[in-house]
Amino acid sequence: MANQSEERPRNGDRSGKFKGGSRDSSRNDTRGPGGSSIESASYRIQTDLALLEKALSSADFPKQKASLETVLRALKPLRLKSIEQLDFTTRGRLLTTLARLGRQKRPSAAPLEAVQEPTAESLVEAPPLETKPAVEDKTALFHEVLFLIAQVWRALGDENRAAAFFSESGHPSPSMSETPNVDPAAGRTGLSSSTVRRDWRAHAKHLEENKRLVDAAKLHEAHKSYTEAARLFEASGDSRNALRSALTAKDQVLARRILVSVPPSFAQPILEKAAAYELLMDYLLTRGEFAGIAKLYERARQFDQAALAWEKAGKFSAARKAFDRAHDSINSIRVREIELQSLKE
Repeated sequence: MANQSEERPRNGDRSGKFKGGSRDSSRNDTRGPGGSSIESASYRIQTDLALLEKALSSADFPKQKASLETVLRALKPLRLKSIEQLDFTTRGRLLTTLARLGRQKRPSAAPLEAVQEPTAESLVEAPPLETKPAVEDKTALFHEVLFLIAQVWRALGDENRAAAFFSESGHPSPSMSETPNVDPAAGRTGLSSSTVRRDWRAHAKHLEENKRLVDAAKLHEAHKSYTEAARLFEASGDSRNALRSALTAKDQVLARRILVSVPPSFAQPILEKAAAYELLMDYLLTRGEFAGIAKLYERARQFDQAALAWEKAGKFSAARKAFDRAHDSINSIRVREIELQSLKE
């Protein structure tokens, strides 16, 4: 009996193996295609994302850049083909943070301070000047942040989003064989950031020659060359973005030409958002949409004109109410009689 009890397996392991034994070690294998542990990389990424979100809240571009470089170093060895290979928590936080980074407000150029000419008294009494460090170019840092976001998307296997951010950053897209964590403004690229910014037009021309019209248009749009952006968007068949760029450029002739090819369901919201009410009025008038014209007049509190537009649209009840608001009792009674006559018929 003693021998039988000694041979009995321990801890409920009926196979006779020890508790620490693993039947299939491959089940717990969380290593990526490049041999790096996705689990440990996810922990590092979540730690860096917390710092990145703090830098994002304070619009601290140097800290954003440093955190993105750390995230990129963690992602690069994984050689991911899709963001879906990351765990749910890391994937969700990374998507949210990258989206917020892409939507953050562009830095505005600081106004130049007026320089006062020194007087003889100030030269005698003034203490020796202290040298101050040069103010960092926030616009350049912002474009470097966009460049790093593009590289993170490439490391996650999303080339479409990466291409969009490469274009918006104004830096040329590095080839897949190049290291993805190249600093665009440092000497590692062989070019300074100012040189890259000067060459954005050449890069846009290169994109256009390679039939990447949308990317070229976005690059022009990022550098406020809206007329060229409208031309490229129109050539690519994207009439909605072409109309937006033309309206931003205040080019009424170009906007009127593009407006013909924009579907009606999209044209009116775009024109309203751009506050192009004169163009919108002409557009509605050519289409005979008097109800839309009446709403515009009511928004401008021109109730007499709104009433006439409602009457042309056949909306007699709305026309009567508009005449009442315009304190035009004669026309209000007249429209009321027309409304009653139409009900009898």
